[in-house]
Amino acid sequence: MRSETVAGSIATVVGALGALVLGVVTGRVASSYLDDQPWVGMLYLVGAILLVIVGLDLWSPARRRGMWSLGALACLGVTAVFLVSTAAGLPDGSESQPWWDAWVGVGLLALAVYVVAMTAWLASARAAASGARWHGQVAGLHR
Repeated sequence: MRSETVAGSIATVVGALGALVLGVVTGRVASSYLDDQPWVGMLYLVGAILLVIVGLDLWSPARRRGMWSLGALACLGVTAVFLVSTAAGLPDGSESQPWWDAWVGVGLLALAVYVVAMTAWLASARAAASGARWHGQVAGLHR
């Protein structure tokens, strides 16, 4: 018996794509920091690698719950680095760059997609587990 619903499967696909896009965007942003603020660039790079791993490994049913959790931690980390690096300024000291703003917009969209997909998957998994318990109880009554 499959424990994942169709909604859970769709959420997994959408979440994996969101994690991959966010990983690519984070990697792109990391490259802009590596020269001027290497510690910020390295933190972004770690986040990018983790998000790509999550996006590629979210397909594994055995590790799915762990991958969703790792992705959530990576999203929190990338968001924290973004807030700190924004407060500290961009690598060249300017307030904004057009390419940077575009990447940040795509990254925020991918982050939102990942979080919504994760929430949908968790709700689906909880409903599937609840349904399995209910069916087990009903089956026990009919014996």
